[in-house]
Amino acid sequence: MLKYYYLTPFEQYVDNLLFSVGVNRPDQLKIDVFALKFDVWVHYLDMGSRAIERNGLKSIVIDSRLGPREQWEDFLHELCHLLRHAGNQICMKKSFREKQEAEAKLFTMYAGLPISMLRQIEWPKSNSDSEILELWTEKFGITFRLAADRLQQIKRRIHSSLFQNSFKLRDWNKTVFHQEMIW
Repeated sequence: MLKYYYLTPFEQYVDNLLFSVGVNRPDQLKIDVFALKFDVWVHYLDMGSRAIERNGLKSIVIDSRLGPREQWEDFLHELCHLLRHAGNQICMKKSFREKQEAEAKLFTMYAGLPISMLRQIEWPKSNSDSEILELWTEKFGITFRLAADRLQQIKRRIHSSLFQNSFKLRDWNKTVFHQEMIW
């Protein structure tokens, strides 16, 4: 299924980041493993999840009221903020805060279901969405919602790749003309 899938630069960054710390198997996709690999203190409290960095010390507060899968996804979201973002979101402009949140959402998707690991696992022979989602939620310890979002994202990317490959034309002028007609 992933033959025509292509990585974005951000997805490549996440895949390389995991590889650089030796995370290459689904059984390593756990809060305690990542906390150790990325030198992050984790605290479970009865409050919303958040990331805090003070004087070089990185901490993530995880909402103790959530289930394990939701906690894992919150952890990944907050880890992205620690690794890629600076500043207090309360003091930022809305558009900048929204950009950071969108990036953290993508990070959660890419780190929760890394493409390098998806390429290693055996997929259901039927390739049915329900079987794929069941496999992913169990093997990667994620919510059904995240698995469904990732599957749709992968399908869109594959369809886009196939569409682009179907329009390979002989000369540049025809390509420009066709792009103007399509878009």
